[in-house]
Amino acid sequence: MPRATQVHIKQYATKAGPRWKLRWHIDRQENQEFGFADEDDAKLRANEIERELLKGQTPLSSAGRVTLSEFAAFHFRTATWLKPGTVRRYRMLVKHNVDAPITYVDPETRRKKTIYLGAMALKKITASVVHEWVLAVEQARGELERSKAYRCLSGIMTRAILEKEISEHPCKVRGASKEKVRPRPHVGDDVPWRIAQALRNHRDQRGRYVRARFAAIPIVIGYGLGARKSEIRGLRRRDVTVEMGKARVEIQRQCHWVDGVGWDEEADTKTEKSVRPIVVYEAALEALIEHMEEFMRPAEEDPEGEDLIFTGLHGGPVADTTWHDAWTQAKLDAGVNPDITLHDLRHLAATSVAKDIKDLKFIQDYLGDATVVAAMRYLEVTDESRDEVGAAMGKRFAKFAQGADDNVVPMRRTSA
Repeated sequence: MPRATQVHIKQYATKAGPRWKLRWHIDRQENQEFGFADEDDAKLRANEIERELLKGQTPLSSAGRVTLSEFAAFHFRTATWLKPGTVRRYRMLVKHNVDAPITYVDPETRRKKTIYLGAMALKKITASVVHEWVLAVEQARGELERSKAYRCLSGIMTRAILEKEISEHPCKVRGASKEKVRPRPHVGDDVPWRIAQALRNHRDQRGRYVRARFAAIPIVIGYGLGARKSEIRGLRRRDVTVEMGKARVEIQRQCHWVDGVGWDEEADTKTEKSVRPIVVYEAALEALIEHMEEFMRPAEEDPEGEDLIFTGLHGGPVADTTWHDAWTQAKLDAGVNPDITLHDLRHLAATSVAKDIKDLKFIQDYLGDATVVAAMRYLEVTDESRDEVGAAMGKRFAKFAQGADDNVVPMRRTSA
């Protein structure tokens, strides 16, 4: 029986300190891997190579040489299953936490150290390297950024395994993908209306009153559609049908900005469930009709209904930069919590619907989420709901207690 190939570990000196290298032979040909800063990492890698050789696999000396930054760029360029917005967020995470070196203080030595994960070859990124990187990101960027960056890195490494660049997943840091969810600010039922009024009385940079072209958005989301901002941005005239005191709005698409390309006004929705019809009444209906009459050209001039409902000052979709300044000023003028985001109004809509309709499947359909679990994240426990639960439990106990004294049977003691 042929003897299994053995991987030898040898130490050598460099200007940066001692390093370890691996040597092994396959078919009388010598193979090596250099640059291990820790002997334990070298031993782990040696064991990994020996396992691969026993399985008849090609050792990773011939793969995994591409750097993490290069492979991440390839991953985002070819990952067609990811939505454009997701790719954009992931690229920003990689840019700040992988492509750039991160300096942190080692908790054991109390000395400053720098880790540059993006410049490392995939095959050299071990579990201990990822653990060190997680510590560095948390110190430099915070817990929330660490959890997002770790999940992003884990997805990239999963793709590296599928592409056979590496054979073992290095992301094994327990709890690194979790973060404490910040409590969302309380949003009262009057908040969408107050913000909309402030946007109607918006001042431009010269101090002149200029009604914002998207003043109806807070009311439409908070009181009616409960849609995402990207879905509102993609609404066209043909998606809205007004009849008999109500409007039927078809959510068919999203509108995203794609770097290097421009606006994608026909982007697919987040999930298949996101394509949905929603019916709106009263406040949301009035705001929508008023906006369309004031800011859109007559329907006769747009027979195909291709015009966007909400546009920027010079046409085209509402850019985030335009939106941000007016939104920040409107919250200040309305006297509401400055931490409130437009997405919080979607939560308000979901919670309001849940008060009247207890069917989770309907709430899922209303929000356009892929699963019931995803929809439940939008439901918030309010003082009102706590009072309702307390009152219901009180009634239940009172009903149970009625006539209880008549049913009590005294216990009899037997004589000793």
